Amino acid sequence: MRPLLTLIIPVYNTEKYLDKLLPKLNGQINDLVQVILIDDGSTDSSLEICNKFSSINSNFTVIHQENKGASAARNNGIRNAKGEYMAFLDSDDMITDNYIEVVCRLCKESRADIIQLDHYCGSPETGYFLKKNQLPQGLIPYEIFCKFLLEQKSNLLWNKIFKSSCIIENEIYFDDSMIMGEDISFTLEVMKYSNIIQVEHEAVYYYLNNRSGLCANVKTNYLNDLDKLYSNMKNFVEFKRLGPEAIQIVQESMVNSVFRAIGLCINNGSSINDIDRVFDSLENLKYLNKVHCIKVGNKLRQYLLKKRFYKIIAKFIALKHSN
Repeated sequence: MRPLLTLIIPVYNTEKYLDKLLPKLNGQINDLVQVILIDDGSTDSSLEICNKFSSINSNFTVIHQENKGASAARNNGIRNAKGEYMAFLDSDDMITDNYIEVVCRLCKESRADIIQLDHYCGSPETGYFLKKNQLPQGLIPYEIFCKFLLEQKSNLLWNKIFKSSCIIENEIYFDDSMIMGEDISFTLEVMKYSNIIQVEHEAVYYYLNNRSGLCANVKTNYLNDLDKLYSNMKNFVEFKRLGPEAIQIVQESMVNSVFRAIGLCINNGSSINDIDRVFDSLENLKYLNKVHCIKVGNKLRQYLLKKRFYKIIAKFIALKHSN
């Protein structure tokens, strides 16, 4: 019997988290659920932990690969997925006690191609808070969800459930050359072949918020990924013929993203010369200096970017992240 749901979990050196996540999953899964654990060349005991659970529960499948990154691991999971629906988890996060019950119920009852969920954000030390998306409950117009995505209000993977046929039949995979933006790029590709979008205000996932760690890793190579993301967004708008309003949303969204990325680059020690060199090599991002921004905040961001007042941008970003 074909599984209803495949859960794809890339694993890399997360032994202290797997010891909590996998027992929680093991206590919930049934014959409707396939769990694929892709060990991405871990050097700690992560692979051993994964193998332990696959030996006691045949619903767990373990795949080992050389270290290639989370996107390559997810792609390996997609190639081995058998479920009617698929969802992605991160191995350092946590799920609620009723995660499988809720997700399987939604998969059984829904006819949607993508189901958007709420989630919890925080940490065990500081506590978790509910992150509720602002979209209405139930089936929503396609254009509304497109706007939601293009505004980068739902970049995340693990708060969505995808119909597998949309992904497998159209051979959609993650761009494993991207460090950031690969998640929303993937969702936009799935959206090209989706028609029915459902929003459920159910929160069954705990995201470990390590904002300081993520921000500390932003370097100039992130600008290359933003250039690809901008291209992917424009390609999506053209593919779906969404028109000038959608293009305007993309431009405003990307001005904001580039502003933040450059500020973080400076705060993380990148030189102005390095930023200039990378920025000048990226045709998509350079074009952002010429677009017409409507939002006042983005007009200011665009002006500072155009004048290359990077140190002022860095101060804005540092101030924002200190609050």
